Amino acid sequence: MPKKRQIPRLFEQRLADGTTVFHWKPSKTLRDSGSFTNRKLGTDEALAVAEAMALNRQVAEWKSGTTISAPAMPRIVRFAELVTRYRDSKAFADLAPSTQREYSSRLEFLSGWAMDGTLPVRDIDRDLVLDLRNGVYENDSAYTAAAKLRVLRLLLSWAIKANMIRGIDGRIIKENPAASIDIKQPRPRKKRIVHDDLPWLLASAEKLGYHHTAIGCVLGFYTTQREGDLLATTRFAMRPIRDLTAEARGALAGPDGRVLGISLEQGKTHTQISIPLVPVARAALERQMAGRLPDASRAVVRTYLISKGEGGGACHEKTFQRDFRRVADYALRRVVRAVWAARAEHDSDLAWTLIDCAKRLRGVQFRDLRRSGMCWMRDLGVPDTLIAAISGHSIDQTRKILATYLPRDTRAAAEGMAMAVMRQAERDAEPGKEQSA
Repeated sequence: MPKKRQIPRLFEQRLADGTTVFHWKPSKTLRDSGSFTNRKLGTDEALAVAEAMALNRQVAEWKSGTTISAPAMPRIVRFAELVTRYRDSKAFADLAPSTQREYSSRLEFLSGWAMDGTLPVRDIDRDLVLDLRNGVYENDSAYTAAAKLRVLRLLLSWAIKANMIRGIDGRIIKENPAASIDIKQPRPRKKRIVHDDLPWLLASAEKLGYHHTAIGCVLGFYTTQREGDLLATTRFAMRPIRDLTAEARGALAGPDGRVLGISLEQGKTHTQISIPLVPVARAALERQMAGRLPDASRAVVRTYLISKGEGGGACHEKTFQRDFRRVADYALRRVVRAVWAARAEHDSDLAWTLIDCAKRLRGVQFRDLRRSGMCWMRDLGVPDTLIAAISGHSIDQTRKILATYLPRDTRAAAEGMAMAVMRQAERDAEPGKEQSA
């Protein structure tokens, strides 16, 4: 390494505490050129010497006629700007509307965390993300906390990729400090009702005058579609389904001999799917539609399958969730009263059956009907591949989500064991089968 006194323009400064700070100071001529300025090189001697020599090479090239500007200081990109860029990006535009709404909510929280968006992105390090993780898990539910951290990780990953591909504003960040942070995933929700619980919800909805909630329960359970997709579906999505086997047509056909279904595009997966309607769902929908068909004096341009009021317009998601909560709570109270009535009649079997129903209805949410409908089909022996065809998942996706949508419970285990025993008995009874002692 050259000695410090042999390196032009390198100076050292002794501070009061004994620390030595190095500086690179170009001449007035070099400063007036606009290409070079005084640079503070820090306290590390080796790094200061190396940087001073690199700057001197730039001076030599400049003097030889090749104009080289000193590297400009990278512009500070703050968190608010990064969020704005992401919201304006194609990556964000390609998300489903429901996902955009969720991400926007998480980004709003993260902007508040990042000093109202003024925090420089380059200042976000692993320790800062760890502090955020500890805070959200302390103050939020596991689901909400994990969602906020996942959006931060996604945002910083997008920043890196956008910088590499487009090369704008230099490097925004060099690495993702949230990539290695352990995000505790919430336990999969396993709440479900059984087919015999559904009449309690439907009757309670009708008693409260919430016909839209009754229709929603029927569709949610029998079609296994997401709430947002069902709320966005209009009556024009109902259409005949013709490509059926004779057996399927016999089971699904209505009084007119036709099989009707709902055709929709799933908002989350963009999968186009047609779901045949079971007779009870078709009858409920036709009764609902008959009361809202356009007449000569008042035409309804768009009539949604699930709509509140006489206008036939869409039911807002929050309104629907609130009304479902009221229906479920009312159904639970009615079941509890029925339990006491059964006990008064000394009908213990009925009382225990109703107690199990009350347990399932307590805390049930509309999203649980999707899982419940899939479990209902599973309990009846419908193969996973056919359940996937109804719900809209690919077969591979179905295999991955079995633990979430099809919780392995005692009833399923008993059905599986009984099926194995019965099929083994059938095999043992085949003609010519040797019977062992």
